[in-house]
Amino acid sequence: MHYNEIIQELRKDLKISQMKLAEIFQTTQRTVSNWESGRNEPPYEMLIKYAEFFNVSTDYILGLTDDPVPAGRRKSSDKSIGGLRACNEIDAKNKRRILDLTKQIEAILDEDIPSDQK
Repeated sequence: MHYNEIIQELRKDLKISQMKLAEIFQTTQRTVSNWESGRNEPPYEMLIKYAEFFNVSTDYILGLTDDPVPAGRRKSSDKSIGGLRACNEIDAKNKRRILDLTKQIEAILDEDIPSDQK
């Protein structure tokens, strides 16, 4: 399989729409669609985001291995995927609240990092 088929499969396995994934990754639905169709390649930073979000290795996304589980994460992978599936059951209003809180936390964390270490 090619990377575009793999990232599409990962998203569909968790029943996440392209629009929702675009929102999570702070991009557009059209961009996600272009990556999944193979029209455009995601930048390597986005491949890392995919790997972290779906708890798979970048090697798996790139088709270099059939083992999706990144080294050292075997025990936590089931919990992470289970947590993501549980997120699909949260209503839209609460998903928005969670996303807003996540952005607030990221902003706080960014403030705590000295500018020379960013």
